[in-house]
Amino acid sequence: MKLFILPLDSIKNITLKYLPPYSSELNSIDHLLKDIRMNVTHNNLFESIAEIVQAISKYFMIIQRSFAKIKRLCTYILYIIL
Repeated sequence: MKLFILPLDSIKNITLKYLPPYSSELNSIDHLLKDIRMNVTHNNLFESIAEIVQAISKYFMIIQRSFAKIKRLCTYILYIIL
């Protein structure tokens, strides 16, 4: 199998954008974890790890019915990239 490497100047329909090494607004898991903290663990006292796991499992059962919420949590909305 031969590997072809094209110079970036020859590719006209691709634009490279600088991304910082870490950016929480681009990381979908950060959105999900923030929502779990806000809706499940914030201001709640759990007696055991099992209760936390049960609460988070219940949260996932509820949000799996809401496609709009899953889409909002797992996608990055491009505010201003022009």
